[in-house]
Amino acid sequence: MAEEAALELVAKAEKKLKGGMFGNMFGSKKEDAVELLQEAANKFKQVKNFAQCGEMHKRVAELQMELNDKFSAATSFQAAFQAYKKDDGCVKVAVECLSQAIELHINNGRFSQAAKFHKEAGELYESELNYQKAIEHFQSAGDYYKGEDQTSSGNQCLLRVAVLSAELEDYKRAIEVFESVAASSLDVALLKWSVKDYFFQAGLCHIANRDVVSARRAIDRYQDQDVSFSDTRECTLLKELLEATDEADVEKFTNAVFEYDQISKLDKWKTTVLLRIKTALSDAESDMR
Repeated sequence: MAEEAALELVAKAEKKLKGGMFGNMFGSKKEDAVELLQEAANKFKQVKNFAQCGEMHKRVAELQMELNDKFSAATSFQAAFQAYKKDDGCVKVAVECLSQAIELHINNGRFSQAAKFHKEAGELYESELNYQKAIEHFQSAGDYYKGEDQTSSGNQCLLRVAVLSAELEDYKRAIEVFESVAASSLDVALLKWSVKDYFFQAGLCHIANRDVVSARRAIDRYQDQDVSFSDTRECTLLKELLEATDEADVEKFTNAVFEYDQISKLDKWKTTVLLRIKTALSDAESDMR
């Protein structure tokens, strides 16, 4: 019933838009069509026809653009994104709608909203395992948040850039971002408690990048930047991993990770990076035999 009602509303909207020139000239027909299509979108949402729900919001946005109501159009494009993203076949058009919303908000100087939408696009691409696109949007979100002095929100997005860059084995970029976020958090009381984790992640990326010299220098630098880092289990583990790597000692490496994990459980990302390091270490140990 709801879908039939939605289709009737769409037909009425199309009839309005095909009305006489006089009505279109003053926009009244388009405004009426907007209301009908918005109601149709809600009906499609009720029956979980998210592709059609998104299409209705998109058409509403396009009409609002014609009416020069750009603020409402940005909201409608965002609503279209929210509907489209729930349909697996509509990822591309979902992001296109969100990009339209982002552009409108940037033009209106609403950078926090643009950042929020870039973050949503990043999350969608990440869920689709398109990490390169996700990185692009998280980077933009982080930059806009930072520009609005929303350091915590900006850091959250930039950390996704670092994590996903490491997933793609772009360790250099991951290191740069982790270290940058750590530096910006050192003087903020509410953020400083996370610095040891950022240094730890950056240190793992240094080791994964197979540059022991740079890794050792980095760990020394982290201890200079934050004197409390020296006493953390994370710093101790990094030093043990460096020693094991330098000696190509897989057993020592494995024991160090095991001891750490007994108290501080390693998450999936850290486990993945550590396994990559261990694999490279095993290969090196085999070459030495």
